[in-house]
Amino acid sequence: MKQEHQIERYLRDSCDVRDDEKFRRLGIFLLAHTVVDTHLISVLVADQIKDGVGLVSLEEIQHISDRETSHSTFKMHLERARALIPSRAGEIAEKVNQGRDAFVHFKRGRFELPRYDGQDITTAEGFRVCMDAVNEFLLLVPFQAIAWQANP
Repeated sequence: MKQEHQIERYLRDSCDVRDDEKFRRLGIFLLAHTVVDTHLISVLVADQIKDGVGLVSLEEIQHISDRETSHSTFKMHLERARALIPSRAGEIAEKVNQGRDAFVHFKRGRFELPRYDGQDITTAEGFRVCMDAVNEFLLLVPFQAIAWQANP
């Protein structure tokens, strides 16, 4: 039996995700947003490493990675990575971020669950459309492991 925290029901009610399946889809969507952002960051870090000359230490790679992420947002990562990724990948990332922003940022008279391409991602169809697009993004923009390896 799962243990529920005393505030959990209130939070789920407040965000209109009482249904377990809607809640699961919302969680997966937020994870997808994070993974898309990580792929964008890896592209930016790899691009900076490739611009360097000679061997790059793990410490320097970590410094570049920290600099890329510490004061930047998803939107900033996307804007800087656009020239390095296919345009379709940029479109997908932008729509994922718009859906997440609509969910997490306050608006008077709201509540709005995330949408992808106009579809509520907590519905079966909206979730499928969004996850298909995220999968396409991940195929178009593979994680750049060089961004996390010393002396590749």
